[in-house]
Amino acid sequence: MEHLNIPAEFKFMGRTWQVKPGTVQELGTDLGQCRQDEYTIYLSPAYPDQRVIATLFHELVHVWETELNLHLTEDQVDNISVAMTHWFKENPEFIPLLVDDLEFEQE
Repeated sequence: MEHLNIPAEFKFMGRTWQVKPGTVQELGTDLGQCRQDEYTIYLSPAYPDQRVIATLFHELVHVWETELNLHLTEDQVDNISVAMTHWFKENPEFIPLLVDDLEFEQE
């Protein structure tokens, strides 16, 4: 998982979250978990890279869901994460719009 260069932390809505490899004891049979009480995403390194990345985006949707109080179902989280990853893969020209000196207003 380290070779994927997944950032160890990220910020969302003023909070700093961590991304860590999870152990079997922490994850059980899950591929990943979003632990809101710890502000941490745990990912299982025991899967192929593509699956780890898909799981990361799935768990990121859980972060957004939690912070925005959306109460999504697991199917909705899956659908949003799949749509998001496919959209960015097929439309990479939009990525610079997100990172080029944009200032977002927080309400």
